[in-house]
Amino acid sequence: MVVVNHALLRSQICTSGGETSDLVLPPYRHLVVDEAHHLEEVATQAFTLSFSLEECLRLLEDGTGPRGLAPLWEQRLEDEAGLRELREYLALAERTRHTAESLFLLSVPQALERTPGVSRWPEDDEARRLTAGELSLPQWDAARRDAEELAGLLSSFASSTLRLRDRISATSVLEEQELVLSLRRAEMLAERAGKGLETLTIFFLSPRSDDFSRHLRWAEVPRTAHAAASDSGPRLKCAPVSVAESLAGLLFRRLDAAVFTSASLRTTGERKGFSFFLRRTGLDRMEGEGREVRLLAVDSPFDYARRSLLLAVRDLPEPAAGPAASSPYLDEICRVCGEVIRAVGGRTLVLLTSHQQIAYLRSRLGPLLESEGIACLSQSRDLPNALVLERFREDRDSVLLATEAFWEGVDVPGESLSAVIMAKLPFRHPGDPVVAGRVEDLERRGENGWRSYYLPLALTLFRQGIGRLMRRSGGWWWSWTPVFSNAPTPTPSAPPSPPG
Repeated sequence: MVVVNHALLRSQICTSGGETSDLVLPPYRHLVVDEAHHLEEVATQAFTLSFSLEECLRLLEDGTGPRGLAPLWEQRLEDEAGLRELREYLALAERTRHTAESLFLLSVPQALERTPGVSRWPEDDEARRLTAGELSLPQWDAARRDAEELAGLLSSFASSTLRLRDRISATSVLEEQELVLSLRRAEMLAERAGKGLETLTIFFLSPRSDDFSRHLRWAEVPRTAHAAASDSGPRLKCAPVSVAESLAGLLFRRLDAAVFTSASLRTTGERKGFSFFLRRTGLDRMEGEGREVRLLAVDSPFDYARRSLLLAVRDLPEPAAGPAASSPYLDEICRVCGEVIRAVGGRTLVLLTSHQQIAYLRSRLGPLLESEGIACLSQSRDLPNALVLERFREDRDSVLLATEAFWEGVDVPGESLSAVIMAKLPFRHPGDPVVAGRVEDLERRGENGWRSYYLPLALTLFRQGIGRLMRRSGGWWWSWTPVFSNAPTPTPSAPPSPPG
């Protein structure tokens, strides 16, 4: 039996069927996945393609730089044909570098600037999703030409790397460990170039192609502060609209049996609430192929009815649009948080949706609580989450302000956690390129994107949030969600929580 985390399983899925698949995990026919509600996300990460100028320059450096393969091999090439091929390899790398800089620093940024209505996602990097209509605009013609040229050069670079590897393998005595390792490095370098080629090919696929709709495309644009430091231009990314068929082909069909468990696999709908999980992961396809799929829902071991209390605050003002530093909504959040925290004497986890909200509550609420002897801790980009959580566990009467990273996987048993406050229901940001693209795909197929995707995802995370409170002891559960009559999207009824 081999126990691995989701990251290693992701690597296995990503390399299944490839030359390196056996280097990740040994062969297996049975699989148990805990926290399986992450399976679609894990698979999406595995199948997402990404390429940037930084990656391109790094792979060229690994091939031809001072510590790359070319200087090492040059010492072993004695015939003129081999040395000529090496010189051509160096020239090819230089042409590839020039074309990559033209694509990532000129043609793609110019196309993005001239594309109207490109959706944005205000996180650490700005993600701009690109649709078929936008990529069909003439301002993308120059970028497409550069991408096609770069793809051809990357293909030639990969082939040339492997030809030189074969020449070295055939003409050298492989006694030096460094030389032996260089042959493996060459294979990996060719694979990296191939990934770049694949990313460019899919990203710039003709929008008129039947295969275009199989992938989502976006460019991650560094914010100004980051761009000044890296000066590497946008990162181009592609992800599959659905991972169902890939999971079925690369994972499920290779197994004799599998078990998928989680406290939040069920949402709403058919099949005891498992229909969303079955559909998004491709397990329903296995049923269609005659494989047996058994569903089992087990009651919670915790007595929610007698040992928890769920409250909803419905009279909050509407949140301000954009990253406003202050608003009546946040002021009211501070007021209600203060009342709850004082009522339970600290011992509260406040789940927010952005680091801006954390900073605002920390500045407004922190001094007031600390004057009453209640330490106010907060998630920080400068401190590991594990260290912040450990401090929260140790100080029984403290308060922790945190974002999505603390919605699940956080275990604080005992009296250090008696109340959990949600600033809002955990709906995914509509500007997330993957979420927006999948909702659009569902609606194109005649389904309701809100009920078929947004809502089930939110319910999954909501259940995980409830789980932070009920670990090995009872407690109080506090939550609020504002309900507005002018809300642009339908307001769901209270999400299903455990009995009680």
